[in-house]
Amino acid sequence: MNKFNYHIVLHFVMILASSMVFVFIVSKLIQWSLLFAVFFLTISLFGLYLLLVMRYTRFQRLINKTLVNIREEMVDTPIYDKILPATSIEDKIGLLQSYHLSSDEFEKNIQLVLEYIKQSHNTILELNRLNYCKESTLDTILAVSNHILDRNADEAFYTLILESAIDVIENATKGSLLILNAETNRYEYQAAVGFDLEYLKNIDYALEETFLYQGEDNKIYKPLVVSDVQNFSNTTLSEETIGWLSKANWLEGKEALSSPIIIDNKLYAILNIDSSQKNAFDEVDIQLIQFFSAQISIAIRNKLLVDETIKLSKFDKLTGAYNRNYFEKIFESHNEISLENLEPYAIVLCDLNFLKSINDTFGHTAGDLVLSEFSNIIQNSIRDSDIFSRVGGDEFVLLLKNIRYSKAEEKMASIFDKFEYYTINFSGHKLPVSFSYGLAASPDDSMVYDVLIKIADIRMYEFKKNYKETHQDILNSILS
Repeated sequence: MNKFNYHIVLHFVMILASSMVFVFIVSKLIQWSLLFAVFFLTISLFGLYLLLVMRYTRFQRLINKTLVNIREEMVDTPIYDKILPATSIEDKIGLLQSYHLSSDEFEKNIQLVLEYIKQSHNTILELNRLNYCKESTLDTILAVSNHILDRNADEAFYTLILESAIDVIENATKGSLLILNAETNRYEYQAAVGFDLEYLKNIDYALEETFLYQGEDNKIYKPLVVSDVQNFSNTTLSEETIGWLSKANWLEGKEALSSPIIIDNKLYAILNIDSSQKNAFDEVDIQLIQFFSAQISIAIRNKLLVDETIKLSKFDKLTGAYNRNYFEKIFESHNEISLENLEPYAIVLCDLNFLKSINDTFGHTAGDLVLSEFSNIIQNSIRDSDIFSRVGGDEFVLLLKNIRYSKAEEKMASIFDKFEYYTINFSGHKLPVSFSYGLAASPDDSMVYDVLIKIADIRMYEFKKNYKETHQDILNSILS
């Protein structure tokens, strides 16, 4: 007999004994008819009590059975272990399955189910945040696709990515994006929201100066939360850097969430999300930014591939000058404008001196080095509006815009004189980086492109012939 049945029998005996005593007392005082009425009233009250107890018992059994079903479903969910240790699950289920619990046990399991419901609600909220992140990331990828083909819209491309990241993270208010400069191997600001980008562009960081490097065991490939931005700045950065950051309002942030953007197994970019409040970011935010960064890295990689393809279609890979096909397209467009406006311009053909001798004596690696250095010299000596192109092995062409013949000749002579005896070192040998040139101008010489090229070519070979006659010592130094 279980605990509940003992309670019922005890109640029954107590009520029956009380009824008998009551009947004995009343029988001494009133008539027998009234006695029977009182006795039957007592029996009726007891029956009513018994009925209520039985109904309560059925209700409790139903509740407990429901609890068991819920708990059995709970065991199969990922969050169950957060509520109840795994070692006690079977014991608790076994206890519930008896369907007869004390009030304390009953209340305890009600609390357990309520906790489960609360945890389930929190999990649903987290899933909603994850789903929103996925939708927002997809929208971002679609949006940035419109900028991939525009090599002049890099800032807009990266700003859009940054704005989307800030939108995904709940307590984020500001942010910045650092991109690796392959030449210096340092990270530079490419986009900023809530900060003055013009000041930030005066700063670049070594990897050791970034948020990511401050993580556990320098695990730069995982996101992390920087809980004290001010302390990080004071202990890690130089006074000059802190000065620029202060001007950009960067130091106003209280907490930062930093995430790597990995491309081809290399840390290509660092996404920093900032908040003006403490304890702004949680584990869910870390998961969100990690997912966002992983997906965005694909979009950035695609942009880099497109940029490289476009670059190869326009530029000579070795020298960085425009290739011949792209130069002819540019000139065709420019020539139409110049004819309409009678705008003067000059065509300059350049040819490297002694390049064949350098290749024959030291190899094509040395020759390539000379070509690359010559390209740098010319590109650093002309205006941004001028066009410089490699049209053949050691032949180059210059389009000098809005200039008369005399000024063009003066400019080229100045460049030639400056680098007439310029050399570079190659395996202990000094290699000359000298050139000959020929110039023709429109409208001074002609307004027809082919005629201008022919005139410039004749003048270049005359220049080259005179140069070789007067600089035989340079050739001897190469061959010796």
